Order: sequence, then C-alpha cells, then structure tokens
Amino acid sequence: MPRRGYLYAGASGFGIKAPKATPGRLMKVGGGSGVDGIIASQRVSNAKFSAATGWKPRYPDVVTGWAAEAASRTEGMS
Repeated sequence: MPRRGYLYAGASGFGIKAPKATPGRLMKVGGGSGVDGIIASQRVSNAKFSAATGWKPRYPDVVTGWAAEAASRTEGMS
C-alpha cells in the first residue's frame, strides 16, 4: 500500500481528514539521507513468517485494521 493510502486508511478509520503526504523530494531536503528508509518502497510479505509459525494477521487489510483500532479506542469515550 502506498504511503498516501496508509494515511487515508488511518484517517478514515478515525473519521478525520487525511493529512497530506509530504513529497519524498521535500522530505529529502529537510531530512537528508536519513529519510531514505521512509521514502523508499518497502514491499514486504509475511508469507514466510506465516508458513513457519502459523501466524495470521488479525485483520485482512490496513483499512479494516485502522477501523477496528479506532473503534476500540473510542468505545469508552461516548
């Protein structure tokens, strides 16, 4: 999922307006080479870990996960 999609998923789960993603070039100017790990593509898979341990994610995707997290944090607030 692109960084922008992750921001939108989190904001949607909490019912707030999504923050604007800072362009990678601007982050690089402000943070130098230290931001390379943040702006680089981080394609990962949990397939090997899942196969070795039997672990499965609690939620099928980040949108569902953020919605559940938001619901759990706001349960006692109303």
